[in-house]
Amino acid sequence: ISGKVEHALRNVRLWDSRNRRISQLSGGQQQRVALARAMAPNPRVILFDEPLSNMDAQLREDMRFEILELQKKMGLTSIWVTHDQEEALGISSRIVLINAGRVEQVGTPAELWRKPATEFAAGFIGTTNRMRGTVVSEQTSSSDDGLFLLVDEKLPVMLPNGTGLIPGERASIYVRAGALSLVDGLSADALANVWRVPLEMQTFHGDYTVLLARFGGMRLRVRSDVFFEAPPDHLYLHIDPSDIMVFRDDRI
Repeated sequence: ISGKVEHALRNVRLWDSRNRRISQLSGGQQQRVALARAMAPNPRVILFDEPLSNMDAQLREDMRFEILELQKKMGLTSIWVTHDQEEALGISSRIVLINAGRVEQVGTPAELWRKPATEFAAGFIGTTNRMRGTVVSEQTSSSDDGLFLLVDEKLPVMLPNGTGLIPGERASIYVRAGALSLVDGLSADALANVWRVPLEMQTFHGDYTVLLARFGGMRLRVRSDVFFEAPPDHLYLHIDPSDIMVFRDDRI
């Protein structure tokens, strides 16, 4: 038994602290003690039920890397239960997204991010903007299908090709906050899906800024690396049609 204890504590880098009381350990060290206990019997699978929920942001990130390193070192499979999207995307090889007891999608983090299978998955993963409207047709040189979503019955958004939609259908589109980009007014006429929108607010987050812009009757959240010292009244926003996630509205 002593050999297994030593092996487990060395794996989590706590052998030198083996004689300390639990109250003398930091939050991260206490978490590693729990991990050592779980690994001592050499399990093939470990279930983690929100193990990092009570830690501050920096410690959570450090522990994610430590646990991933241990998994790789010991050849462990882990099932990780979490409500933290960043945690799920950052540590998983596969994600099972569950909503009210129903499996919405199973896939790699990249698959859930780039190709959400359901509207719930599209709206839940990351920061997204949802728009609803009616599909209309208008042939243009930049769209093979010539399909647009008429938002608020007056704002056309060019859709990607291959949606399978037909004019007159109702649909919802989802656009990630990071997929909306700022362009200057001179570029507006040369690009598809450029709108002049009022800027309502901006919030600074260190590495990025969140801009809140009014688009018809809704607010768009834009993730940008631009922070305005003197915010303008209006912005020009652009979205490439290929970055739009489209879902037929089966409820109508």
